[in-house]
Amino acid sequence: MEARFNELLEGSRADISVRILGKDLNTLLDLQNSLKENLHKIPGAMEVELDPIMALRKSTVIDIVPDPSKLKYYNVSLPLFNNVVEASMSGFELGGYYEEEVRFPIKIRLSEEFRNRESEISNIGVGTQDGGMIPIKLLASIEKKKNHDHF
Repeated sequence: MEARFNELLEGSRADISVRILGKDLNTLLDLQNSLKENLHKIPGAMEVELDPIMALRKSTVIDIVPDPSKLKYYNVSLPLFNNVVEASMSGFELGGYYEEEVRFPIKIRLSEEFRNRESEISNIGVGTQDGGMIPIKLLASIEKKKNHDHF
């Protein structure tokens, strides 16, 4: 009962939880890791862990930023460009099928090995408004970088 009450009040099942607030994500990440190390040193601290959902961490992301002047030059609309990137990376729902009363979506997207390589992403074709195809690398900057995946 007490654990459930703590969860309702604090959003955590732990008896003690620490929340660090601030604007600088790099500083918050450093403080989070330092705090975890220091809490382990306290006698009697049995389970010191970061919340698997809320903990701040860095992960590799691929940043695709369209260049408006290049989109205009090659006659590619921004909505079409965004749709191609979204369908390639997140998937596009083609339809669905029903198994009894449950609907399962049918999606198409690039396999994970292609989604993680800048060289593959850069060659994805985007249709122009006059019927041609232009690779993403001529329309946008593509950069792999470390970024915060939760805040």
